[in-house]
Amino acid sequence: NDDINYAYKALKSKWISSKGEFVHKFELKFKKFLGGGFPVAVSNGTTALELAIKSLGIKNGDEIIAPNFTFAASVNSIINCNVTPVLVDVEQDTWTIKLSKIKKKISKKTKAIMLVHIYGQSCRIDEIKAFAKKKNLFLIEDCAEALGAKYKERLIGLDGDCSCHSFY
Repeated sequence: NDDINYAYKALKSKWISSKGEFVHKFELKFKKFLGGGFPVAVSNGTTALELAIKSLGIKNGDEIIAPNFTFAASVNSIINCNVTPVLVDVEQDTWTIKLSKIKKKISKKTKAIMLVHIYGQSCRIDEIKAFAKKKNLFLIEDCAEALGAKYKERLIGLDGDCSCHSFY
């Protein structure tokens, strides 16, 4: 019954997205769930990834390394921002991006690594984060397929320069 009342209240306020009271409440609850961060609700995960890329100043002519096994939105977000995706192989046990393969694809044009935590499996975030820091690369986490997943007993989504979740 509360759900119906909330939906009615949102519709009556004429704000069902972006500035509505329920969006702000959701962002605060999601921050509490994650244990930190600065959640901003947007329309979908692809949009979140595109905003992450743009907010980090990555632009045409730059490259982002991403896994070759992922949902289309990960690579599409890179392409939609006129950035070149550089795909690398994944680990056999987690199906997530493999650090040794990342190291082989770094170039002067590389600006970021996009981690995709997939099927509830988290990337080996500590090792990749340390490498990215050493190389002065941004780290974008695509957490869309692993909400609630943990790496070393901590929830994923707080290690990247931008981390994106989806509730599709």
